[in-house]
Amino acid sequence: FEAFRRETVTQEIPVLKMLAMSKTEIKQRTWNFAQNLRAKLGENKDLRFEVIDGNSVIGGGSAPAVQPETALLSLKHEKLSTSRLEQALRFSNPPVVTRIIEDKIMLDLRTVSDAEEAELLDILANIPLQN
Repeated sequence: FEAFRRETVTQEIPVLKMLAMSKTEIKQRTWNFAQNLRAKLGENKDLRFEVIDGNSVIGGGSAPAVQPETALLSLKHEKLSTSRLEQALRFSNPPVVTRIIEDKIMLDLRTVSDAEEAELLDILANIPLQN
């Protein structure tokens, strides 16, 4: 309640901070993440990705009318089908929850904290070819 009184609630409560991020902020963050991923992958050319416009899904579908604009990281893998890539990410440690749109994996960095980015980069750079 103190954060509401101080009017710092969107800085202090992580989920409200994530919801309050503008499309421009997320797009810049996603571009930076993509550059870091490109550098981390090095010669591993199997993972293809691009930054695209999209919408966030709030509450795992419990708020279907709330879909703020965002930037998504769209992923495809040269050696894994989309469903196998999704499965590899879901069974990673920690699990990475994604969406599939038009046969591509979508990651919304709105749902990833700054502290989790390095771990997500490692997971994406080391996707196993077999589960």
